[in-house]
Amino acid sequence: MELEPDAKHLTMLHEFASRVSESDMEPWLAYLAFLAKQRRLEDAASVFWRASKALASDEDRTAFESKYQGLLQLN
Repeated sequence: MELEPDAKHLTMLHEFASRVSESDMEPWLAYLAFLAKQRRLEDAASVFWRASKALASDEDRTAFESKYQGLLQLN
C-alpha cells in the first residue's frame, strides 16, 4: 500500500514522537489512532507490540490496553 506524501511524513513524526519518551503512552496512542484512521492494521499490531514492551509497569500496560480498546471502539 503506497502512502500519500503527507501520510509518510505523519508516520515519521509519530515514529519519532514515540521514541522520544518510550515509557509515555500518549505518543503511542496517538500513533495507533493515526494508523487506525489509515486502516493500516498490520502496522498498528507492530506498534502496539512495541508500545507494550516499552511501557515500564504492568499497571501502565493495563491502562494502555484499556485506552487502546477505547480508541478502537471510536473507529
